[in-house]
Amino acid sequence: KGPDSDNLVSLWWPDQEQLFNLAGSTVVVWEAAFSPDGNQAAYVVDNPGQDFRGYVIDVDAKTPVTALKGTGTAYSLAYSPDGKRLALGGLGVYPNGAIWIYDTSDWKAIQELPVTGQNVLDLVFSPDGNRLYSSGTDGRIRIWDSANGTLLQTFQKGRQAGRIALSPEGSSPGTAAALES
Repeated sequence: KGPDSDNLVSLWWPDQEQLFNLAGSTVVVWEAAFSPDGNQAAYVVDNPGQDFRGYVIDVDAKTPVTALKGTGTAYSLAYSPDGKRLALGGLGVYPNGAIWIYDTSDWKAIQELPVTGQNVLDLVFSPDGNRLYSSGTDGRIRIWDSANGTLLQTFQKGRQAGRIALSPEGSSPGTAAALES
């Protein structure tokens, strides 16, 4: 929280004792991530009645790159390992979730994956970028083919799968850990 009790998106260089506020907002910032090369930072915000799900910032220039257009609220995001795609997950039209995948070369949405009965709370690409894992409010973990958006597998974790992490060794389909809430 900032000095005026607004949520802020900031870049911070602790070793240089620098803090740069990129955006002050009265909405909730749900998640932020750096691109694999570290040149960009993306963040997703609460989106009631607006046409944007998230924003991308040029880290060195400290300037906006784009606003990610679309209705629905994104709660999670993940860059593909090669940095060519950015996936946002959240709530499309209640009670169904969605995953929106953007091409980072032109920031156009290239896929929208429907997620029936789940608000998507977390996304993780496999180390090779071929799979996208999602978790959320219905307790299911879903595994998607990230190239064509095909749902490959679904399994039940529990009441709610809030966060998901993959082991870094890159085996297929990989070892996943989920945080249940």
